[in-house]
Amino acid sequence: MDNFDVAKEILCNRIEELFPIAKRSGDERIMKCPFRVDNNPSLSINISKRTYIDSADNTFKGSILDLYAQMNNMSAKDAMIEVIQRYGTETQREALRTWSPERKRGKMSRDDLTPIVPIPSYRQAEGETLIRKKPGFNAIYKYMDKDGALLYYRYRCIVDGKKKIRSFGLFSDNNGEYRFMGYDPMKGSARPLYGLWQLSDVTVKKILIVEGEKAADAARAVLNNWIVLGTNGESGFKSNKIDDILELNLPVYVWPDNDNSGVSQRSARDMCHRLQEKDVYYLTPTDDMENKDDVYDWLQRNDAARLEEYIYANSESAKQAEKKDGKQRPFTPLGYDADSYYYIAGRTGQIISIPGSQHTSQQLTRLARLAWFEANYSIWKKDEEVIDWKWAADAIMDAGDKIGPYDSEKVRGRGVWRDNRKNVLFDGEFIHVGSEKTGLLDYESNYSYGRVKRLEYFPKVQKMDLNILDDFIDPLQAGNPGQLKYLLGWCVTSLLCGVLEWRSHIWIHGESGSGKSTVLDEIIVPLVGKIGYHFKGNSTEAGIRQTIGNDARPAVIDDISKQGEKNTDRVDKILELMRNTSTTDDATTAKGTASQKAINKHIKTMLAVTSVVEYAENTEDKNRITPIEMRSKGSMTLKEYNKYLMTVHDHLENGIADYLRLSTIQNIDTILKNIKTFKLELSDVVTTSRDADQLAPLVAGYYHIKHEGETATEAALPSLSSNLMSQSSLTEQG
Repeated sequence: MDNFDVAKEILCNRIEELFPIAKRSGDERIMKCPFRVDNNPSLSINISKRTYIDSADNTFKGSILDLYAQMNNMSAKDAMIEVIQRYGTETQREALRTWSPERKRGKMSRDDLTPIVPIPSYRQAEGETLIRKKPGFNAIYKYMDKDGALLYYRYRCIVDGKKKIRSFGLFSDNNGEYRFMGYDPMKGSARPLYGLWQLSDVTVKKILIVEGEKAADAARAVLNNWIVLGTNGESGFKSNKIDDILELNLPVYVWPDNDNSGVSQRSARDMCHRLQEKDVYYLTPTDDMENKDDVYDWLQRNDAARLEEYIYANSESAKQAEKKDGKQRPFTPLGYDADSYYYIAGRTGQIISIPGSQHTSQQLTRLARLAWFEANYSIWKKDEEVIDWKWAADAIMDAGDKIGPYDSEKVRGRGVWRDNRKNVLFDGEFIHVGSEKTGLLDYESNYSYGRVKRLEYFPKVQKMDLNILDDFIDPLQAGNPGQLKYLLGWCVTSLLCGVLEWRSHIWIHGESGSGKSTVLDEIIVPLVGKIGYHFKGNSTEAGIRQTIGNDARPAVIDDISKQGEKNTDRVDKILELMRNTSTTDDATTAKGTASQKAINKHIKTMLAVTSVVEYAENTEDKNRITPIEMRSKGSMTLKEYNKYLMTVHDHLENGIADYLRLSTIQNIDTILKNIKTFKLELSDVVTTSRDADQLAPLVAGYYHIKHEGETATEAALPSLSSNLMSQSSLTEQG
């Protein structure tokens, strides 16, 4: 038994004499807490364990020797000596006289100690006294929470001209004895910023975060109406807790040291990223600041009254600073889903996913080149600058966390879309708004556009007369005079299916030799070109849906048939797809998968289907599909038919198809406006409003061919009786 245990035993044996005991309960002796107002005795001493605790405030606890020491305003060592000398036996006093302090206790590791946080007020004077006795003591810094409770100390010493900063905290050892030790009590958890006690001041208007406690104290002494906080060195910018700051609606200014290596600035920019929800400003050190200079050094050379002015003059929005200094991410975080994070990779422009546990150097360099990580996430380690991949991974995943759950419905493929209240075109590589072209990562949007194979929406072609497209249909014969003009109209507006409120499908049917193949091969497929998809008749609905994916592009399905049970089921599902894609609403097509996870998709396409017979039988399908019945190739002889094909091929060779697509894209706004006009006018002509929805895009598409770039008026529909279609064409769909 060492002398500390001897002193504890003496105190327990003479507890009634040395402590104002109020009552007893087994091994417990109850008294009023001497460190606070205690009208109802709540401090309990356990004589078998030789410990005490205040049940009303458990920050007051420790060994019985600690209690005696604090009641008599002395250290635990002095209390031990006094107890043995005054109340011990002669043998105990003799052992004390021969006792060597060096043999008092073996040095304990950090793992053997339990941090006492916060530090009880009655122990704080002892802690400060011990720190001030340290060799070369220069300054002491108290780390408190926002309520003013002392968490631990950091102190500065200067020994042999070298600065040393150490942590110092209160710990409890395995015997329950409290000890102040030179260990970090916050090890293993995010450290708080220095100066949090200021957050309770509701009169402050701004926050300044600097590197280090000395700089924070210097700035705080000068700046009125500011909260000035300090980090634990350069690494604190990326690791210190910022939760308390995020709760305040105040602008934040971040001032890193002028570190020539750039590590401090990069760490500070990382804090700006973590504070991106706030109004954050980044201070760029000016040329007059030397290497390692901070706000303290600035104040030594300048008028302190100019400090606030200097901060304003040399700070800029953190987002602007990031762009200028290269911190702007060359990739876009899209959020998370389950255990994976999604990004638009800067290297490829494609959307990729990375599991949270696999944000390794190999995976992260899929997002950006190594040079970007070297410039933004490097640290000095053993006199060598290396990339801190853990820092990079944490910062990148943190950006994804702030965005929230990944929404696949906001991923868009190629086609024309409505975005930021404008009609935009995504060609697979660039976003086009009018005549302006923007890179994927430079276009600000709530949607995500991932790079895929680029489609040519802007071919180099001379202006042509679109009226020559009548040559494609005039020699052919359909069941209704206006149906082939609907077909040409479909070739126009199907290119805009991503922005249409109603997507009109067409179904071309007829016996062998009626001209179905001619319509498909010589008109539709060439006119929509590679912008459209072309599927064979045995394609499944799932295959079509998955191939179109996130695109907004037309599709042709060639020669489908219901012969056989499997084919019947396939055609029925294609009809279901046509119903689901015809309108833009909040309804979602949900498809189950083998992994038991549903896939929800809004498919945006306009379909042109060919078959021998039309399979749209019920009213719901007929409302969404305009039939085009091919009866024959007209009265053409074989020679006349071949001459017709030569005419069509000549027009195509001259670029009429390319020009039609270019003209359509250049007149998106006009065509959409005309659709609304024709929908209104058609409502007085057709039987139901659904017929007006269905026919308006087809009529507007053909109107564009006849009157390129012109805005339709209320009188446009009646005036088209000779050019567009007969009255019976409008009132009958087949």
